[in-house]
Amino acid sequence: MSVVDDMRLFMEPRSVAIIGVSRNTSDDGSFNTLEALLDFGYPGQIYPIKPGSDEILGLRAYPSVTEAPGGIDLAVISVPRQAVLPTVRECVEKGIRAMIVVTQGFGDADAEGKALQAEMVQVARGAGARIVGPNTMGVINAFSHFSSAFVSLSKPERKLPTGFIGQSGFATYLGLMTRPLGIPWIGAKGIDVGNACDIDQADALEYLTGDSETRVIALHLEGVKDGRRFIDVASRASRLKPVLALKVGTTDCGARAVASHTGSMVGQDQVYDAVLRQAGIIRVGDVEELEDLAKAFAVLPPLPGPRVAVLTPVGGLGVMAADACGQHGLELAPLSSATMERLRSLFPSWMSVGNPVDVWPAAFSVPYHQVFHQVGQIVLEDPNVDAAMSVVYTAQAGYTFFEPLAELEDLAARYHKPMTCFVYGPRCPEAAAGLEESGRIATYPSPVRAIRALGALWKYQVYRQRLAASDQFSAVSSQGSASNLFLTRP
Repeated sequence: MSVVDDMRLFMEPRSVAIIGVSRNTSDDGSFNTLEALLDFGYPGQIYPIKPGSDEILGLRAYPSVTEAPGGIDLAVISVPRQAVLPTVRECVEKGIRAMIVVTQGFGDADAEGKALQAEMVQVARGAGARIVGPNTMGVINAFSHFSSAFVSLSKPERKLPTGFIGQSGFATYLGLMTRPLGIPWIGAKGIDVGNACDIDQADALEYLTGDSETRVIALHLEGVKDGRRFIDVASRASRLKPVLALKVGTTDCGARAVASHTGSMVGQDQVYDAVLRQAGIIRVGDVEELEDLAKAFAVLPPLPGPRVAVLTPVGGLGVMAADACGQHGLELAPLSSATMERLRSLFPSWMSVGNPVDVWPAAFSVPYHQVFHQVGQIVLEDPNVDAAMSVVYTAQAGYTFFEPLAELEDLAARYHKPMTCFVYGPRCPEAAAGLEESGRIATYPSPVRAIRALGALWKYQVYRQRLAASDQFSAVSSQGSASNLFLTRP
């Protein structure tokens, strides 16, 4: 079987054995994998494995996995360290080909733990089985309603087409990540490779690359086991969909923390930076940037050019956005003379109209949301405008003068250009939730973050254009070598 087929056993299991499941529930303040899985709405067959228990949470329990009936796709193992290796042997005997080992204390710990981890891998590979972990929360797949995490989940109202890969809980956190302003969406898939004793980042990345339900991939990297294979898989992945990476352990302090956390070898940060750039991966600096860009790529259409229009009720915020454009490889769109003429008809004669567009002076005699819609149509119809960033101020409940929410949704649906918004004010969470409901607008808590997200879209578009030009050059060069054509690299 291929790596992708192996990964499907983890991400899309038809049946699962939960070995070492707790009899306690969240009512007792306990973390219970079985309870979390039932709450998440998993439709497959579940076999709780717990010696001395006949039933747990309404499901028949079995004293060992070998006594459970039928074929089992996946085993989730959460038993004390010394019991893990015997349990892996039982799973192999049962014919289980995929195992998630939650237990800690292996490659991330002492010499005995490292030896146990090596033997565990040897036993699994001898039977053609694969392991995620140890020291992991496992996986989450909102599409199949499966999760091996022991944190309580609820069925997602909406799913972001995102895939997250991380180590020791971080991928699960990102997979469960609700969008920043309290909006009930959930990241679609998360894979926590833990110590990566067998399944590693490259395996998970290969699965998500070919996954039609994943539009953008985000990585949390502590260290990489097989650098050459990782580069190869990542390079192929970035050709098809954006890949983001948050590399941690970049300082001496961080490197020591990684070594004690998952036992990973970190390597020099400059080397990772060059490798990620070579593979076409967009590197981010922190969790907020990772979340911001993942949302932008998941929600917005591709950005065809770097020219941005800024619409704001406050001129100073427009200046902030202009500075951010310069910092993130974008430019303020040069509005055409026809666009400028149409805008002047809406504004006072004393006002100098330009980009950023300060909409407020045009609302002296016309409701703000109405004139905002008019200005937005004029600007977005300009062929010089590739994207727009809008500022939305929200006041107290019942006062919606400055809230052109329906108008923004209409503009996003009508013009199909990337649109981000900086939303602020007392009703910020509700307004942001309303704007993002359509799945066409990405909202952010600052104008800089809203522009930065557009900059990432453009950065990826430039990368894709360079790839296309290089591929075209290679094809023409190969053809021309037979006919002695003189070629100039694009």
